[in-house]
Amino acid sequence: MGYQTIRNLPEEEREQNRKALDEAHEAAVRRLEEFHEHEPEMTGSPARSGSTDTS
Repeated sequence: MGYQTIRNLPEEEREQNRKALDEAHEAAVRRLEEFHEHEPEMTGSPARSGSTDTS
């Protein structure tokens, strides 16, 4: 469920679902940040074989 979906729920259910959505969003952001912390710096690296980048 998204925020638009829960807006018509009863107050208690809406609050419960909002908290679950907020926690899921925070967890996803943490995972992305952790992934990018361990990602090698790509500046100046040659393109992978098969790349269609012509820049």
